Amino acid sequence: MISSGLIIVTIGTVPLGFLTIETSLLMIFVWMAVRGIGMGLSSMPSTTTGMNAIPSHLISRGSAMNNVIRQMSSALGIVFVSIYYEVRRGQLASTMISLEEASIQAINEGFLVITVLTALSIPAAFYLEKASRKDEKQAAAG
Repeated sequence: MISSGLIIVTIGTVPLGFLTIETSLLMIFVWMAVRGIGMGLSSMPSTTTGMNAIPSHLISRGSAMNNVIRQMSSALGIVFVSIYYEVRRGQLASTMISLEEASIQAINEGFLVITVLTALSIPAAFYLEKASRKDEKQAAAG
């Protein structure tokens, strides 16, 4: 489930890396909805799998740590993409293209970077799913 969700997120992010000024808002909504479906399919199962791997006496600490890491990584991701966007847009705007074209090019590059990062996380999802199935088999046998 996790790897399927990440694959869907990756597929939904790729077209967002090739936007143009003429791209309709409806198409952006559609691809963002695809990404949202993929996030739903990958986010909760990965959290559940991680929490199931924690010994029961450490569940409260694991839950708190999960929330802190999730919030911090989200905030840092937004900051890094925002900084990249502003710097890159400024660089592109100074090379004789319009501000609108510079903005869309910087957005496209940001989405392509996110696509690559998401695609790189897919093997980790396969490993996590494999380890989870192994743990379930051991728990059923024990």
